[in-house]
Amino acid sequence: MRRAVLIVFILAVVIGVSIWGYGAFSGEKAAKLPEGIETGEVMRGDITALVSATGSIAPEARTSVVFRASGEVREVLVERGDQVKKGQVLARLDVRVQEIAAAQAELAMRISELQLARLETDPSEEDLVAALASEASAEEGLNVLLEGPTEREVELAKLSVDQARNSLWSAQANRDSTAGSPMSSAGAIASAEGGVANAEIALRLAEIQYEKTLEGASEQAIKAAETQLAQARASLSKLREGPSAEDLATSRLQVEQSRLSLESALLRLEDATITAPFDAIVVDVGLREDEMASPSGPSIILVDMSRFHTDVFIDELDIGRVEVGQGVSLELDAFPGEELEGEVAHIDAMGTASQGLVTYKVTIDLGSPSLAIKPDMTVSVKIIVAEREDVLLVPRQAVRRDAEGKYVEMLEGADLRRISVEVGLSDEGYTEIVSGLEEGEEIVVKKPRANVFQMAGG
Repeated sequence: MRRAVLIVFILAVVIGVSIWGYGAFSGEKAAKLPEGIETGEVMRGDITALVSATGSIAPEARTSVVFRASGEVREVLVERGDQVKKGQVLARLDVRVQEIAAAQAELAMRISELQLARLETDPSEEDLVAALASEASAEEGLNVLLEGPTEREVELAKLSVDQARNSLWSAQANRDSTAGSPMSSAGAIASAEGGVANAEIALRLAEIQYEKTLEGASEQAIKAAETQLAQARASLSKLREGPSAEDLATSRLQVEQSRLSLESALLRLEDATITAPFDAIVVDVGLREDEMASPSGPSIILVDMSRFHTDVFIDELDIGRVEVGQGVSLELDAFPGEELEGEVAHIDAMGTASQGLVTYKVTIDLGSPSLAIKPDMTVSVKIIVAEREDVLLVPRQAVRRDAEGKYVEMLEGADLRRISVEVGLSDEGYTEIVSGLEEGEEIVVKKPRANVFQMAGG
């Protein structure tokens, strides 16, 4: 539609200039123009203001996916050119160790849950009976220590001493007999000496044990027995009273800690699997089975070519006229003459300065083109920043500027008259006149650099 309007406008301009030319050069309406002067007529028509730029086609998304863990690649499930769906598994590491860790974490969480459930449940009769028995056993053990050794224990300890002394005498006799025999070897004599030494040690141990029996239980043993009894009584009391608020809170925290450990183990399993983040085409596979991979290692490159966009950089002088939602006309170098439609989708808030120029990145979304577009194709864009219908237009080069503002010039005989104007939109060929001129007036479009009027008058 815009192209048709533009063609009509150009035809109108051509026809207007032709009519003016016919009258001018026929000599019936005006004298011949001075050399180098060209004029045009103020006309009415439509105008579209454009901001032009160039860029390259980019797919909707392009990403390089890698394992978030290190390990040996167990399987690669895609090849270059495959189409994949979001969430589809692309490759896996050998995850046997991670699977064991996850199973252990799950068991630990189950144990902590059972412990919490036990705390939250009233103790059974069996638990109470067992706690009572532990208390009684600890109390009996302490009483035995406090009462000291019985006569039987003292007698047994003394008999052990007598037995050890008899064994020593026997060993000494054997040694003397062996050493006094000319038939005994040096090894037999040494063995007999060793038997005596062992018997002496055994006697000394029996004597120490006898002394300990007479002394009774040590203070350390009594304290240990008292501690054991206190623990048994505390356990029984705890069963009867139920768990404290602190115990319940601790157990619940242990359950939460176990749950987090399981989640962490499951995440490590996920880190050993690559899945597609969106529907895409596989454009490169750098992974190989049985090779090592890591987060910084080989990757799989995916491209979403369901939609395309282009990023262009707009000069700071024009960026103020560009807004999100404005229509865009696009033409690819690969398809000359084919015009595509798009829309301004995003404008960067921050500019980029380079060699004294500031530009702003503008993202333009393409519609659903029927052309076989491929990423990185060069594209020319024209952003439609404004449109006006049925307005006054003059050739763009006719509008000039000086210290007083913008103006055009008219011929008055052999002189040029300055006419101040207020302008609106401009495109590549024409400028809108808001005030200062009327339709049909003739203005100077082009004039030589030298003042031909002064030259003619001289």
